[in-house]
Amino acid sequence: MLSELYKYAKNHPNCSYADAYRAVFHEEANNNNDIVRNYVNNYSKVLRFEKDGHLTITDINPNTVFDFMDRNDKKGFFDNFTKKTKTPFDSNLPLQQIFYGAPGTGKSHEVKKQTGELLDSGEERDLPNVFRTTFHPDTDYASFVGCFKPTMKPTSKEEKTLTGKDEEIVYEFVPQAFTDAYVYAYTHSEEPTYLVIEEINRGNCAQIFGDLFQLLDRKDGVSEYKIKADKDLAQYLTSKLPQDSDG
Repeated sequence: MLSELYKYAKNHPNCSYADAYRAVFHEEANNNNDIVRNYVNNYSKVLRFEKDGHLTITDINPNTVFDFMDRNDKKGFFDNFTKKTKTPFDSNLPLQQIFYGAPGTGKSHEVKKQTGELLDSGEERDLPNVFRTTFHPDTDYASFVGCFKPTMKPTSKEEKTLTGKDEEIVYEFVPQAFTDAYVYAYTHSEEPTYLVIEEINRGNCAQIFGDLFQLLDRKDGVSEYKIKADKDLAQYLTSKLPQDSDG
């Protein structure tokens, strides 16, 4: 497929990407221009996806690329653009890893494959050991770790008789992604737990992590510096973790 795209661009100078895609794959591009632009520009070396939507060829010898990147099927063709690496989650030690790259280069796709959310069939599934959150400029410690919030709690039969209300407002600690992942990891130590942070560079990490940053300094998989959880978080963890827990 790469050679076919190359031949089409060579035989049709200044052709549009949409025309080349239609000619090679025999279907419409369906607005995936940004993904293909990143794949072609960053990995193929012999083609350039221009900003105006045109597909052009470079002066690099295409044979050195075709020998190991050309495929006969569309999925295999685009899969070959991404660098395949052995899953980093084989180790029993905690792992902190950042996936980086241009938009549309498959970062989230690769993470889902490694956490087991994405099956070989292409179907996605929800897993109880995967916790996800997305950082943005307004994300803070409370929305990452948790905080006390007003919530609705069903009233007892006696209270309902007295007040006539089915629910009442109470204040309780509401955990967020980090705390949920922490409790799950501690109570399910026999299996891996994944805390996936999307768009981590968009948030103010110092504000979001707070003193949790201390825990990121690790040696042999264990944090070198302990921190003291605030009273609200400590009480919540005490209610969720085993009594003999040192977490």
